[in-house]
Amino acid sequence: MNFPLRKQQLLNALFFAVLCISSSNAQKKLELSLRTNLGIGAKYETLQFDNADSYGELIYSPGGGIGLELGVGYLLKDHLLTYGAVGYQQNIALQYHSSNYGGTDKTSFFFNKTSLQVGTNYRFKFREKGKFGMLLGGGGSFNLPGKMSITELNFHYGDVTFKPALGLHAETGVFIELKKLILKGSIRLRHLNYKLKNYNQPSDSNTWTTDNYAQFPNYIQKVNASGGDLSFSLIKKFA
Repeated sequence: MNFPLRKQQLLNALFFAVLCISSSNAQKKLELSLRTNLGIGAKYETLQFDNADSYGELIYSPGGGIGLELGVGYLLKDHLLTYGAVGYQQNIALQYHSSNYGGTDKTSFFFNKTSLQVGTNYRFKFREKGKFGMLLGGGGSFNLPGKMSITELNFHYGDVTFKPALGLHAETGVFIELKKLILKGSIRLRHLNYKLKNYNQPSDSNTWTTDNYAQFPNYIQKVNASGGDLSFSLIKKFA
């Protein structure tokens, strides 16, 4: 796979962390995880998809989307776990509508991000020898946003890029432990904002220009990518 340089660096950092704790004693405290996320954004915007109907609006949120994370965790103490993960999240909103003038109108929103998550969880069982438990935790993230592409009624506004950004998150969830396998369901709240970096203006567009970014809508100049994730994780223990 040909990753952009910065994305490859994030993967290298994760692999290096695994190698650093690869001794036999450390492996007993090591966990590998696969996590899926359903993101729900904190702020929503709309695009029109029907010229004849003022209620024909496509709703989207930069903080939403579907994602996947690969991570490694290390048990510091009986209940305290530190972790790192590399993730990717894709956000797509798409609407086709038959036009009153013939043909089809397309309205769409595309956005994605690659992130490096780090943090700490406090994980405990409800009973000492039981299988069920709960976790509380939080941490930070380094996020590389992809291009944001917006089309409204077949009019393409162009591609917008944003600067990398740091974020914060808090998480709570429940789990069931099955020998060396843990199944976890959790809710993660994220705080994250992106600032405008560059705009690729289409040749047929005069809605926004590269001469003055101040004319861009506020939700483009500073993107609110905060929100929450409904997550399911599959965790492999080596103890």
